[in-house]
Amino acid sequence: MRRSVALGLGTALAALVVVQAALAGSGSSSDGYSGVAGSVQGQVQKGGSTLPFTGFDLTLAVVFAVLLVGAGFAIRRLGQRRG
Repeated sequence: MRRSVALGLGTALAALVVVQAALAGSGSSSDGYSGVAGSVQGQVQKGGSTLPFTGFDLTLAVVFAVLLVGAGFAIRRLGQRRG
């Protein structure tokens, strides 16, 4: 029981650290999209028919999701053995 509580608290703490890092950016979006960046954004939006390429590797997201699901099954199985 203590181990699962510690694991849950550790996971929650890790999530809070990740969220804090993501929200740490300063300035508003108008700072980033004014001037030269704003004109580039306007050119990108003119296409409209397809999504722009962001460079995000979808394979990495799928692998991470599979690992999370696998970890969930492993934790559940360990809990059933002890309980």
